[in-house]
Amino acid sequence: MRVSRCVKWPLQVFDSEDRSLSLKSLAGQVVILLYESRDSTEQNRIFKDHLIALKQKGGNFRVVPIVDCSSASLWFKGIWKGQIREHSVKEGVDIYCDWTGDAGKAYASNPGVSNVYVIDKGGLLQYQHTGAVPSSDMPKIKSLLDAR
Repeated sequence: MRVSRCVKWPLQVFDSEDRSLSLKSLAGQVVILLYESRDSTEQNRIFKDHLIALKQKGGNFRVVPIVDCSSASLWFKGIWKGQIREHSVKEGVDIYCDWTGDAGKAYASNPGVSNVYVIDKGGLLQYQHTGAVPSSDMPKIKSLLDAR
């Protein structure tokens, strides 16, 4: 689906080292935001592998994976952080945690499935998809990533 609306960035998204991610740090970049639960991180594996290949070919975009960690109890938060840290190293990208679920609500994400958003350099949402990204959408996404 191609949409065009301004993205409001939630300020409560942190990596496994508790560093927050701000919209200001992403200004002027094309961003692919992946909002997923811990059970849906493999749903878009083919899409993620395609993104890795595009990045290796010099793709000028930022991938921002966010995991819904709102179900983690205070007692297990450290374990979740450790697992997020391990997956960040494995994937070669910082993975961010939504500890409150507010980011998911802000983006109207569907729980339990992979949610994909492409945000242009001006901060406008240009593509949104819930579930596995169909291969037929890849040319559209690639054109958004190539936009200067």
